[in-house]
Amino acid sequence: LQRFFPQDQVPPTTGPKYDGKYLRELTASLLGDLTVKQTVTNVLLPSYDILIFQPVVFTTDEAKQNPSKDAKLSDICIATSAAPTILPPYKFKVLDLLGSHEFNLTDGGVAAANPGCGSAKKKQMYTVEQAAQWSAIDWLFNLSTFDSPLLNILGAVGTDMVDIHVETLFQSHDTAQNYLRVEDDSLTGDALSADKATPENLENLKKIGIELLDKPASRVNLDTGALEPIEGAGTYAQALAVFAIKLSEQRKLKKNI
Repeated sequence: LQRFFPQDQVPPTTGPKYDGKYLRELTASLLGDLTVKQTVTNVLLPSYDILIFQPVVFTTDEAKQNPSKDAKLSDICIATSAAPTILPPYKFKVLDLLGSHEFNLTDGGVAAANPGCGSAKKKQMYTVEQAAQWSAIDWLFNLSTFDSPLLNILGAVGTDMVDIHVETLFQSHDTAQNYLRVEDDSLTGDALSADKATPENLENLKKIGIELLDKPASRVNLDTGALEPIEGAGTYAQALAVFAIKLSEQRKLKKNI
């Protein structure tokens, strides 16, 4: 990770924090000319086109039907990793029978890629009384809280809306047990950073991940937004083991068809 996000470089005065050259070279060498329709399992890869201001989602199924969406996996992975302010956006073309289709993409979780958010999600952030006193500048950077309320809110909306939409969809089909999101809503400081690749922080993230496996598997409460333990699911480690068995069985069935 140090090669992706060198910690000893002087931050540039213009442009993104990192040039992303090593990430692009490594991704291209690992994935070569493989395209979306060639994936072993069905995938869904989100991104955002900054030219047309629209989300762009690449899926295995659509790539098999629509050649203009059968992009190289390396191009999509580079694009959906391009978190604003951290890595530069990425442009590529996909050729089909009608010519070429150009994509100008940035990180699929563009709102969630919030480099300024260093507060625990479960902490109560702002009150109406506070926000009612803010000017436009205060919304962008608030001296009383030393953060950007606007970026924090947009970041939370980006991640929360995905969770709520997917959770609602699964619940409406009575298949809530088939959706599991492993998340720790108590992270603070460097643990929330998208590019803090110091040995100390990486070791701390590893420790957090191991400890998270022993915590109760939880699901977001659609009314309160809080994570609540899933009845009968056990720990995250146990829930993931159940999912692994289900996915293995599904793959075996597909091979026999």
